[in-house]
Amino acid sequence: MIYIFPKVVDLIGDHWIEGGFYPEAILEREETYYPLTGHIYGTWQIVEKDNTRKLRNYSIRVYTCDEFRQLYEQTGFKKIRFVGDWKEQFQPQIHEELIVVGEK
Repeated sequence: MIYIFPKVVDLIGDHWIEGGFYPEAILEREETYYPLTGHIYGTWQIVEKDNTRKLRNYSIRVYTCDEFRQLYEQTGFKKIRFVGDWKEQFQPQIHEELIVVGEK
C-alpha cells in the first residue's frame, strides 16, 4: 500500500530554508509514503512574493520503534524507552514526534 498525502501549503514568512532567505514566501509540500521501504518521497515548492518558484525534491527514511531499538542496542545503549513529550509513553495517535531515550 502507498499513502499519498494531500498538498500542504504553509506561509513561511521571513525564514531560512534550503540555504536561502524567503520573506513572505509560501511553501507547498507534497509527500508520498511507502511503508514497505519506510521512505517518504516529497517535493517542496517555494513560491516567492514575485511568483518565482523553486522546486526541491527530498526523501526521508522513517524508522519504526523496533528498528530504533535494534540500532540503539547495537551501539551499546541499555534501558531504551520511547516517549512522546518527555512525560508520556509514545503513542502514535497522539504524538507527532518520537523521542528515544537510552543509557550507555
